[in-house]
Amino acid sequence: MHSRKSSHGGHKSPADHKFFDEVGHALEGAHEILVIGPAQTKEEFAAYLRDKHAQLGRAIVAVESADHPSDGEVLAYARKHFTAIDRMFTPA
Repeated sequence: MHSRKSSHGGHKSPADHKFFDEVGHALEGAHEILVIGPAQTKEEFAAYLRDKHAQLGRAIVAVESADHPSDGEVLAYARKHFTAIDRMFTPA
């Protein structure tokens, strides 16, 4: 396996485009996508979607940094970016 040097001097494995593609296919039909992840991986995934799955790339509403977020943190990000979620659960 080849690796490239990261900006902090360590070695980083290249992005797993096969995995990114599998996730892209699993997301087909999504209208809004929030990408949450650590370091550069989230940015690499978002860029991959924009390049290889253009319709999904346009559905990305935000890219947030988080390393091992709790369920509550994921929900808070979702509420921040997906206003429809709040409307679905707000009593009429």
